[in-house]
Amino acid sequence: MIRLNRLNKYHMMVMVAVLLAVGIMIPYFTPNPKPAWIPPLMEPLNSNASGDNNGVMAKRTNNGVEVENAKYKMIVDDKFGQIRMISKTSGKEWGGIPALDPKSPSNNILYASTPITIKYISGSGGISETYPGKEPDSVTKVLPIHNGVRIDLDLPSLQFKLAVEYHLTDDGFEVRIPWNSVKEDGKPRLMGLVMLPFFSAAGKDEKGAIVVPDGSGALMKFDPNRLKSFYAYRKYVYGGDYAFLSKVYKVLSYEASEIIGENPAEQASLPIFGLYNGDKAFLGIISGGDTDAYINAVPEGTRNIPLYRTFAELNYRNDDIAYVGTAQIPMFQRIMIPGDRTIQYVLLEQKQANYVAMAQAYGEYLNKTEGLKSSDFKEIPLELTFFGGVHQTNIIANSYISMTSFKQAQEMLQNLLAKGIRSIEVTYDAWSGGGLYGKQPQHFPAESRLGGDADLQAFIQYAVRNNVTIYLKTNYINPYESSKALKPSRDAIRGLNRKVLDFPRMDMATSQPTGLLFYLMKPLQAYNSFFAEELGLYKQTGASGLQLGNIGELLYSDQNPEASFTRRQTKDTWVKSMDGTRLEIGRVAVDYGNKYALGHVDRIDQVPLNSSQYVYMDEAIPFYQIAVHGRVPYVSKPLNLADDPRIAFLKNLEYGAVPSFVITYEDPVMLHRSMMNELYNAQFDQVVNSVVDYYRKSKELLDKVANLPISNHEKLDNQVYRTTFGGDIQVIVNYGQKAAQVDNIVIDPYGYKIVEGGRVL
Repeated sequence: MIRLNRLNKYHMMVMVAVLLAVGIMIPYFTPNPKPAWIPPLMEPLNSNASGDNNGVMAKRTNNGVEVENAKYKMIVDDKFGQIRMISKTSGKEWGGIPALDPKSPSNNILYASTPITIKYISGSGGISETYPGKEPDSVTKVLPIHNGVRIDLDLPSLQFKLAVEYHLTDDGFEVRIPWNSVKEDGKPRLMGLVMLPFFSAAGKDEKGAIVVPDGSGALMKFDPNRLKSFYAYRKYVYGGDYAFLSKVYKVLSYEASEIIGENPAEQASLPIFGLYNGDKAFLGIISGGDTDAYINAVPEGTRNIPLYRTFAELNYRNDDIAYVGTAQIPMFQRIMIPGDRTIQYVLLEQKQANYVAMAQAYGEYLNKTEGLKSSDFKEIPLELTFFGGVHQTNIIANSYISMTSFKQAQEMLQNLLAKGIRSIEVTYDAWSGGGLYGKQPQHFPAESRLGGDADLQAFIQYAVRNNVTIYLKTNYINPYESSKALKPSRDAIRGLNRKVLDFPRMDMATSQPTGLLFYLMKPLQAYNSFFAEELGLYKQTGASGLQLGNIGELLYSDQNPEASFTRRQTKDTWVKSMDGTRLEIGRVAVDYGNKYALGHVDRIDQVPLNSSQYVYMDEAIPFYQIAVHGRVPYVSKPLNLADDPRIAFLKNLEYGAVPSFVITYEDPVMLHRSMMNELYNAQFDQVVNSVVDYYRKSKELLDKVANLPISNHEKLDNQVYRTTFGGDIQVIVNYGQKAAQVDNIVIDPYGYKIVEGGRVL
């Protein structure tokens, strides 16, 4: 958060004059950071090519270009470059120009006919939007290339040039915008491109839904009775970028200290979108530029267009605001975010035209691209988090609260082993110097009031002798303001106004800033100066692995004008951290599980098991879980902290998630007024019996299905769902207050049944 004091009128005038002098008032005169990385330019394509060595042929027709392979024919028209795909076996079609009522506004018909929308800024105004058909001087050239079609687009009025390529693939087609084709020759600056916004758009009377990756996944069903809404789904892939104030906070028209947090919501952890309609469907996968893209889903009636549609928006620049007194000054990145942009379109039909098959197709894509192969679990572990300690801020003096010492942790393990629990994984949180948020991003030596390095090592040795897996939780990227290891001017990211950014911790109830401030570390600084320096120390403890806090859910850039850092570079740094942990320590876990973590971790913690429940969405679905189940284990949020553990337990079963529990040795009432006051119902002596009971009930199902894919998911009634694992193992859950009956099987209220081979277990 940027702090600016209120200014009197004279100071305000002086400040505005200064800002004008340095160019901040003009959006595209914002600081020109030197990019630390620019991808190599692509070799120019031979636009006269008509085929390739695989026999994929492209030919000109009277109205455009046709390309075909063994499965599909692609037709791209000359007028707009709109794409139409035809299955050569079934004759089904995807894409093309949507059939709007001829009485529709002419600008809507034109808008729906073009395959690309361009967002830009010009002068000191806001973001504008256009498309080739709207610009009378635009020139569209459609050319055959190897394996596809290239569209060269020239907009002289804006002085923009770019190319869009369509390439046929075995399961559909790929859209690619080569980085070296994007040109700006005048004052207007490109902000983003919306690709194929009407691809296979559907009417309200058709049968189907839009699929978005909100949390676990969500559906927007086609509904002729849907209430009209001014809202549509638009969410940044992997969450908002904290380098830009307006992307992560609600911005008010006062001063920076009065911003408030957004309402709690899930994020888009997968770069996918899709739509199924009757007996055909498509799945879009952003495979290049996923770190700088939006997922959009639009209900019918928006802009007076009666079509449901979903598409990707590819971001080339970010905008933000700066405060001068109570005035907001718009700012924009001076240079574009580099890199090719690519979207894979997977076409599905017949029995594959549903969200289950779409998620399975994405799982196969992850298998090919990230090496997510079938897992080989022997026994589902009891997943526990032990909480060490935390500072407490008092009126007179600060104090430290020890909640679980290393000797107490060993005592709790002994208790569980005595109860016959054979498989246990423990994540030790708040164990490092200063406790939770204490000296981080430094973690060693271990907190002396918990027993220090010697007791930590003794605890880990005891755990290893008893086949208990120990993860040590870390925090290298989100340090607290009082950390003595932190030097903000050197370590923290900066915004477009060149200032070091600090971030308030928002109150969960009011979304108002608390008095607690945090920073976000420069990714390379976090990796080189802290993480890499401590890897050897973790190895000495004998720990089985690390839980890399924040890395799986938080992605941001750094707008330092001396050495900017893109979100793609941050992603690459996080991947390097995960791979390095595996190499040096053995295992790695992260929270939430953004796509870039998949294939690089051994466990996903606090996996999303719901959607944001937006009013324009109709239903949460386990898209994420269908894609990864049987490939990487995922763990729920702590069951003992759930509002209703009965509901949370059923959701774990339905989604195939391993339940987790957070445990303290001491009474959590001691944490009142601390930085961990949301921890409750966690004292070991009070919850151990219910923890063991929930674990054993979960184990009955998960031991059977942990290595199996989710083959089907169905909503059987308003509160009744069935998930099928592999071929013949099912779990039926009833969230209702009344008993339900499915295939002569009665499921009690808030109950479940496991069925194998038609037999109830």
